[in-house]
Amino acid sequence: MSIEDYFKHVGSKPAPVLRNGAANTIGEFFEQCVEGNLPSYDSICRWDDLLNQYVDDPEAIFFVRRNASNSAVGENVNNGSRWDNRRGFMTVHRDGLRYVFVDNSFSLFFFSMAYNKYYPDYEDFKQFILNRKIRCGMFMTPPERNLGHNAFRVGAGPKINKNGWKLSHIFSANGSDYNFDYDACIERLFPCGSAEQYYVHDGETYPYRFLETELAPSDKKKIKAHFLRVVHPINYFLTPMPESYRQKNQIFREGSDIGEYKPVIDYCRKYLQNKYGRVYDNFVRKIKACDAYPTESIDVLSRKQIHVQYGKHIAQNERNNTDPTRVAVHPRTQRARQQNTNAVDHNKVRNRIAGWASKTDSKVHKILKAFFAVCRNGKALVNDVEQKCSNARHQVFYIGDNNFINSLRSLKTDAGNSYGKVFEQSGDYIKICEEARAIIEEYRDCFS
Repeated sequence: MSIEDYFKHVGSKPAPVLRNGAANTIGEFFEQCVEGNLPSYDSICRWDDLLNQYVDDPEAIFFVRRNASNSAVGENVNNGSRWDNRRGFMTVHRDGLRYVFVDNSFSLFFFSMAYNKYYPDYEDFKQFILNRKIRCGMFMTPPERNLGHNAFRVGAGPKINKNGWKLSHIFSANGSDYNFDYDACIERLFPCGSAEQYYVHDGETYPYRFLETELAPSDKKKIKAHFLRVVHPINYFLTPMPESYRQKNQIFREGSDIGEYKPVIDYCRKYLQNKYGRVYDNFVRKIKACDAYPTESIDVLSRKQIHVQYGKHIAQNERNNTDPTRVAVHPRTQRARQQNTNAVDHNKVRNRIAGWASKTDSKVHKILKAFFAVCRNGKALVNDVEQKCSNARHQVFYIGDNNFINSLRSLKTDAGNSYGKVFEQSGDYIKICEEARAIIEEYRDCFS
């Protein structure tokens, strides 16, 4: 299977599902919740070989986890103000080094491949990146999209988050565990720059920013160290999403959640050191890590108390307010929460969008693709969409004769066995309904 084929179906690839459980110690938590979801030893070793070859390739494009927050620094770009997100934006230095800004969802693709024991051929992997077919993530904010300067596109991803997991990193891409002063050089290595710096240059077909600087060999090694922290599956472990666990006595004061709690990370580092030996040692050296070998033994770390309950039921209780330990809220506040819950979490679309995005031969995929092809100002004539979907000469839209009306009807309601409410109709026009707009926008590029 080519890597392009893997990405086409990545939304339907197996992914771990968070079960309900509880753990009193780090050792219990790791055994119950983490260890079984780690990629296999063989998978780690094979990806290690591939990535080590790639970082030494002079044609390599590197991916950098910077300037890709889901919130803005500044106001909406449509109002003429500054927007500091740059997902998919590429920078080219005069000496040929290239990098692209991404967020954490980019790493999910690499975890999925390693977890499912998929190992692309090196040349296939390299060309997939050089031809800009790899997705730079799963989400892009509307202002970023409106800028139109991204060389790489987003698209559907694996169902890891949907299954209750957050992808945590053993060595943070932007943390303090480098063996050099990362904060002092980050703006020099990865400047955000103004949006106008990213444009299509003569003779090219995609936008990028060209910098006249040549990087010192030591700086190139720092960029490669950052890149390996982002993409190497030895650096990943799954933890419950923050809303999917409850802790006793607020133990995790050193991080925002259990995946950033230092004793948990130290335990993972000791585990990897014991399991992978030389592979771990070489990885630590290449990512320029410090504090990679905790002084406390794995037995001592194992006995540290954390007292957590985890499972998707906890998030559900939070949404439904059925947890008896919760403080009562005002009825008006509760009604607002419930309206928000109905709009997002109970929508069939959220559960099915990844499949529609990846299955390009499905009716819903083709209808959405046709809608975006003909829509103007967010709406489209029903007749225009139907004509697209009824023309057998255009197979990317064609769903078969006499299938459109019934399929569209099923996309306008959440009732019964419908697809789920995607559209709302007013007269002869349809548009994406308010409830589904955010999740459809997240996968928009898959239907372009």
